[in-house]
Amino acid sequence: MAANGDNGRGGSLVDASGYKFADKDTKPGKIKLKKPIKKSKKDDARPATSPKASPILPGLNEKTMAAFPTGKPREEDHIESVICKTCKRPILKQAAVDHIRGCLKAKQEKARKKKEARDAANRAKEKIDGKDDDDDKDGDDAMKGQKSAKKSAVKGMAEDGTKKGKKRKTDEDDKDKEPKKKKKKEEPKPKVPKPKGPVDVEKQCGVTLPNGAQCARSLTCKSHSMGAKRGVPGRSLPYDMLLQAYQKKNQARQQKAAIDANAPLQDEMENNGPVDSDEEKDNVMAAIGRSNPQPLVTHTVITTKNKYRYVRIKEMLSHALGGARGGGLFSTGDNPPVEGNLFQPDDSNAVGIKAEPDLADQFRREVAALLGRNNLNFPGAQPVSFSTKHLLELQREDYYVCEKTDGIRCLMYFARGDPDSETPEIHYLIDRKNDYRFVPGLHFPRSGDKSFQSYHVDTLVDGELVNDTYDDGTQQLKYLVFDCLVLDGQALMHRTLDKRLAYFKENVLKPYRAMYEKFPEEKQHRVFVVEDKSTQVSYGIEMMFRDIIPRVKRIHGNDGLIFTCRSTPYRIGTDEHILKWKPPAENTIDFRMRLEFPLLEPDSDDEADGIMQSYRDYDAIPIFHLFVMHSSNDYRPFGELYVTPVEWEDMKALGQPLDDTIVECAKDEEGRWRFHRLRDDKMDANHVSTVQKVLESIEDRVTEDDLIRAAGAIKTAWKKRQATQHAPPDVRGRPIPPAANGVKRKLEE
Repeated sequence: MAANGDNGRGGSLVDASGYKFADKDTKPGKIKLKKPIKKSKKDDARPATSPKASPILPGLNEKTMAAFPTGKPREEDHIESVICKTCKRPILKQAAVDHIRGCLKAKQEKARKKKEARDAANRAKEKIDGKDDDDDKDGDDAMKGQKSAKKSAVKGMAEDGTKKGKKRKTDEDDKDKEPKKKKKKEEPKPKVPKPKGPVDVEKQCGVTLPNGAQCARSLTCKSHSMGAKRGVPGRSLPYDMLLQAYQKKNQARQQKAAIDANAPLQDEMENNGPVDSDEEKDNVMAAIGRSNPQPLVTHTVITTKNKYRYVRIKEMLSHALGGARGGGLFSTGDNPPVEGNLFQPDDSNAVGIKAEPDLADQFRREVAALLGRNNLNFPGAQPVSFSTKHLLELQREDYYVCEKTDGIRCLMYFARGDPDSETPEIHYLIDRKNDYRFVPGLHFPRSGDKSFQSYHVDTLVDGELVNDTYDDGTQQLKYLVFDCLVLDGQALMHRTLDKRLAYFKENVLKPYRAMYEKFPEEKQHRVFVVEDKSTQVSYGIEMMFRDIIPRVKRIHGNDGLIFTCRSTPYRIGTDEHILKWKPPAENTIDFRMRLEFPLLEPDSDDEADGIMQSYRDYDAIPIFHLFVMHSSNDYRPFGELYVTPVEWEDMKALGQPLDDTIVECAKDEEGRWRFHRLRDDKMDANHVSTVQKVLESIEDRVTEDDLIRAAGAIKTAWKKRQATQHAPPDVRGRPIPPAANGVKRKLEE
């Protein structure tokens, strides 16, 4: 082979090209070789698996390794993945939960930013519009000039950018082109007044206007007074209850609108498409694991023992620090007694402390359990009005009679206190509103206990609270008992009246009197005195009118008689065997009264003061509308109350609200309803059925002379029944055997 690229043809290609090498190119150079890397002992120990070594790959974490079914990556197996319904991307199943959560969060954030940007743009636009309103007129001409200049410049340019030449318009062109028609402005349509529908007094004001129509504003109308709106007839509920419901509904609607305005868009939150069952299960389990549920309302559980202590401390503080009966730093002196209602707010401590709603509800359940009933309403019996037919009823059955005291009807509940405290026995008065009032300082020892340390619990008696005023001016609060329902947990309601009263006198009243006879110094600490109400047999009517009623009228007032059947059980609610007799002039009905003041039109003086609408004359005597109850919260008009100017001034002098109150009314000789007194101890008026019975009693009058004349027949029938009860069994029960001659024996009375 020829050296230096000699190909055997007398020279090389380099020589032929004429290129000359430099001296440094022709000198031999040094070649450096890399030394081989020494193998470590570990590499020597590792066996060679294959002639060609694979490249080193980065390691995988445990979460990624778990995505492979066999747990070994890069083998021929199927990797489980799912499609995210939010971003439509495939993701590993194990990472699906975190990915979906992140996607939803990103979507919500995007929607929020989008909404904020939209709100900011709207605010900026409103701001700009507000500023530009003043400059619109000045800038319109300039803008029009610029636009016309731009249009003329564009029209004058050819496609190559040169200016077009102007052509003359020929006459033919002028003929072809018709003049443009001006667009007629649309004439505004005349506004036709919408036909007004009937006023809905459940949702609208409804007060009668001067033109005879009713006010169609909402229940929150500011043009009419509350009294006028309360006096609108035809409402299913009182105005105050409808107004409260209307305001609640509006408030709920406003809250919902505020929540909807700040909520993210619903379309972006929803994921359309089928839901994978495994995915749904994973999402539900993950949500359950993250949830930390909390109750909406938490009630602090307080034991009965602590509740009694709280009531006791409250009673001690009220006596020590405040009020008319307090003797401490903040005492204001004795207030005059409030006549007609002993439960007035200014003198409520005279008869006890009203229990809190939770504690009162607990006592209502205890009393219902004692009586074996589920109803938590007032557990007392109510009488019916006396009429002529009841004169025969007094002859058929044995009745007791007592005077009808003008006091406060209430039951007394002997409850269990805290055995370890100073009040192991507690006593509550239950008024007709079913409120419970704690009365401190009462003690009723058991019969046969000479130490007077034992006491009665789980006992319920019925009576009346009266305030006796004596000739020397002194007063004494008394609780007169006329029935006993439960004694020491034993129900007595099924027993006869004489048995019930005998149990109370022997087991409660007798030891009570003996205790104060032995410790007379304790009498001054009594809140009130407990006595039994004096009762007589029904034929002792003449003695009632001659002796008892004149005496009690001087002490605490009287408004009739009460007849109670001896043989019938105690019945909660209206009892047909408890008869209430009143003198015809005092036979009353309890109505709900609503006032309607006359409407005045503005005169010249009013118009000068800026008053243009009609207004109520609250200085005039209003119309007194009377309503009766047909069902719960359903009151319907019944009549009007006749009030003279002097009586109107006396009613205003009471200093109490008169509109929408319960009033006791009686009919006068001319058949007009007259005001008797306010009944602030009652929440509801008489039911329409009670009103009908009272009206029957008024029309079918039974006078005092009628009762006295019937006393003889009542006594004869009573003695006859008594003789029959004490007769031998042959006379009372067994049939009489016939005589030998076939004629029945005659029985002499």
